Amino acid sequence: MNPHELWWLVVLSAVISFAAYCAVKIAGPERGILLAGVLGGLVSSTGVSLHLARLAGEGIQRNIIAAGILVASATMFVRVLFLAAVLNPGLAKLLSLPTFAMALWLFAAAAVRTRKSEQAALDSFKLHNPVELGQALQFGLLLALIILATHAARAWLGEAGIYLLAAISGIADVDAITISMSRLGLGEVSVRSAAFAVLAATMVNTLTKGTLVAIIAGAKTAVPIAGPIAGCLLIGAVLSWWWVY
Repeated sequence: MNPHELWWLVVLSAVISFAAYCAVKIAGPERGILLAGVLGGLVSSTGVSLHLARLAGEGIQRNIIAAGILVASATMFVRVLFLAAVLNPGLAKLLSLPTFAMALWLFAAAAVRTRKSEQAALDSFKLHNPVELGQALQFGLLLALIILATHAARAWLGEAGIYLLAAISGIADVDAITISMSRLGLGEVSVRSAAFAVLAATMVNTLTKGTLVAIIAGAKTAVPIAGPIAGCLLIGAVLSWWWVY
């Protein structure tokens, strides 16, 4: 574990988040839920999705809420691909088709939902500054644990252990496992194994967001996103096997 490298990776993730955070502050939440979904999704797609789910009961049209959640989820794939491209271009090449296809599918589904409703302001939309020292240290700790756990899982269970860890970590976060796999994919594991692990994490994370939205907002909000998420997961599974394998 190289502390200097670890901190550089934390800074890289924070810079991406901070750029989106500044964009939200400059553009303002009044620009609409879709813009909030895109920019907020670069900071935390799960956080944005849950916040939008809570707003579903406040009179905002459910179609535009669903569109915002789908946009935030799609943006997560873009962020993952960008992180991989910076850290491991070979991994990014394998991830490109599945992640692009899943993101495009969700963006298209969001566009369909947007046509069924009017744009809405999101005055209560708030994001925490992602570069605050406490949050940076928390992410650094999470990243260190994921890196160590990845090595342990590989030593004890082989590549199956890496996939299991990726699926579990994807419930809460995809950045840490993406960074960890980008490093391992440079020589310690095959690039294909690293790509499978990252894709597993992104798909689990997408499913988790959909489940949490259903729990928080109820069936009326969950139904409009259930089909697109199911289609996204199917596309991801098929392309992961065909393109990566």
